[in-house]
Amino acid sequence: MAISLVLRFSAPCCLPIIFVQPWDKFGVIPHVDTDGYVCFAQNEGLIIDPNRFEEVVSTSLGRAIAQLRAGARRENSRDFIDEFLPYWNRQKEILKCQCFVEPSNEPKLIQVFVQGAKYTYVCDHEADVRAYLSGSETIHLTQRNALYVPLPIGTVIEPPHPDAGWSPMEATTVVSRCFDSRTAKKVSMLCHKLTKSEELVVARLPRTDGSGGALFGLKYEGVGKTHPLAGGPTPTALTPVSLSRCDRALLLPRGGANVDLHNKRVLVAGCGSVGGFLSVELARAGIGHLTLVDYDSLEEVNVFRHVLGRKHLNKKGTKAELLSKHISDNIPYMDVTPIPDRIEQAIKTGKADLSTVDLIVVALGDPTTELYLNRLAGDAPAKFPPLVFVWVEAYGIGWHVQVSNNAHEGGGCLECLYTNMPGDQSGLHCRASFAEAGQEFGRNFSGCSGLFIPYGSTIAMHAALLAIKSATDVLTGRELGNPQLSVKGSSSAFTEMGFTLTERYLKNTDVDLYEHRYDYVSPACAVCGDRP
Repeated sequence: MAISLVLRFSAPCCLPIIFVQPWDKFGVIPHVDTDGYVCFAQNEGLIIDPNRFEEVVSTSLGRAIAQLRAGARRENSRDFIDEFLPYWNRQKEILKCQCFVEPSNEPKLIQVFVQGAKYTYVCDHEADVRAYLSGSETIHLTQRNALYVPLPIGTVIEPPHPDAGWSPMEATTVVSRCFDSRTAKKVSMLCHKLTKSEELVVARLPRTDGSGGALFGLKYEGVGKTHPLAGGPTPTALTPVSLSRCDRALLLPRGGANVDLHNKRVLVAGCGSVGGFLSVELARAGIGHLTLVDYDSLEEVNVFRHVLGRKHLNKKGTKAELLSKHISDNIPYMDVTPIPDRIEQAIKTGKADLSTVDLIVVALGDPTTELYLNRLAGDAPAKFPPLVFVWVEAYGIGWHVQVSNNAHEGGGCLECLYTNMPGDQSGLHCRASFAEAGQEFGRNFSGCSGLFIPYGSTIAMHAALLAIKSATDVLTGRELGNPQLSVKGSSSAFTEMGFTLTERYLKNTDVDLYEHRYDYVSPACAVCGDRP
C-alpha cells in the first residue's frame, strides 16, 4: 500500500490532497474514493493559516491515516449511513432515473415510467411528475407498478464494490434481512400485485437522525412468479439504479423555498422590470400558484432591465405569457396562469377570479390604477385579498412597498398616502415620495409612445426583493398590519438633472423610515379612515 501527498498550485491557500493505492486495499471503506482520494476534512468554511503550512500538512496526513485505520478496522462503518449514495452511484453500468417518491416509513406500491430498457421516472403518482414538469412536457411512456421498501433507522449497509456490484441473491439478502416481521408481511402482500419478469425495488436507507435518507434502486430481471422479496426464486440478473430525488419534500427546502407557501395563490399585476423579477423570485420563494396579468409586449428597449432578456424578443405573446412560460420551464412544481389583459379589465370580465387568490402584488407603476385597486378592496362586500403595492422612483432615488387590506387593527392603505394630513394644501401627491411634487421625470427617444422612467435593473431587483419579503410575511402571518416601507437609493443622478428631493428623503435614514412604517395612516382616508 502507498500513500501519496500532493500539494496543489494554490498551496498554501488550500489543503494538500492525499491518495492511497490501491484504493480498495481494505475493501470499500468510508471516505475513500475509487481514485484513492482520502476525504479527511470538510473544505467549506475552512480557514487555513498559510504561515503554519507545515503544521497544516502534518495534521492533514495524520487525519488521513487515522481515517484509513478506522476504515480498515471497521470502526467507522456507520458513516456509510449518511454517505451511502456516493458509493452506490459509482457502480458500473448503473441506470439513472428521476425519482419523485416521497420517503415514508411504510412499504408501498409506486409507479415507474419505462422507455425501452430505460427507467425515466419513478413516483408515487403520475401527477407528481406532471407537477414537477409544470406542464412543459407531456408524458407518453409505459407505466407499471414497482415496490418501495423503507429500512429501519440505524441500518448499516456496506456499499457494493463498484467493479463487482451485488448479485441478485446478495441484494435480496441485504435488503430483506433488515425487515422486521411486520414489514416483511406487508412487503409480501404488496409483492403479490407485482407480476412482471422485470421488477424495480426502491429502498430507503434513513439517516442516523431518522430524516430523509438515501434512496437507491434495484432492477431485478428474470423474476419468477413470486417476487424475490416475498421468498421467490433468485432472479437471473440485477442492475443497480441511481435515483435523482426530485420530490417536493427535498427540492423546495433544499433550494431555500418555504414549503408552507407552496399551496398559496398569488396574483401579480404588472410583469415589467419590477414585476418580472418579482414573479420569478416569488416562485423560487415557494409560491406554487401564480397568476400573471399584463397586456404589454416585450420590446428591445426593455431587455436591459427585464428578467426575460433578448432571447424572448419577437416571440409570440405578451410579457405575462412569456414570463409564465419562462417560470414553468425553469422552476419545478409551478402552476402559472397568464392573463394578457389590463388588470382592471381582467377583474371586470372575471378572467381574474380574486376569490381564489390569497394575495395580490401590484407592480404597475401607475398610481391611478393602483388607487383603483385599493378602493376596490375597501369597497368589496366580501373578503378581498391583501394587496402589496411596489413602485420605483425616477433615477432610482428610492423604492417603496405599501401593504393594504391586511391589517387586523390600526388601518392604513395606499389611499392614505394620497390623502393630505390636516393643514396640507399641496394637492394630490404621494406623501411617501422622495421627489418633490410637480416635477416631470419621463424621458423618451421616440415621442410620447416611448416615454419611460429611468432607473436600472439593480433598482428593479431591490424593489422586487422588498415586495417579496412583504408578500411572504403577509402570507405566513408574520406581518399583521399595513406597513409603508421605503428604501433610499442614490440621489446623485437625480440631482444632477436638476430635480428636487423631498424633506422625507433628506432628513430620514432607512432606519428612521422603517421605524415609522405605520405612522402614515390618515384619519381622513376615504377608504380606511372609518375603520377601527
